[in-house]
Amino acid sequence: MVKKEAEKVAGRARASAPVDSGDYRKSIRVQMKYQKRAVALVVSDDPKTMIIESKTGNLARSLKGK
Repeated sequence: MVKKEAEKVAGRARASAPVDSGDYRKSIRVQMKYQKRAVALVVSDDPKTMIIESKTGNLARSLKGK
């Protein structure tokens, strides 16, 4: 259930991601961690992620569903 909801967030993030080369959009994915409970993270592996996020807030906005 946690991964399913995270995939929805990742899908919204990909849909609203700014596209220059497309690398940022392609690198958005769900990463699962299991500690005391299941945790899903929506992450991007593109080197420009921090710059893009500081200017657009794409991942944070996707989490809110907007």
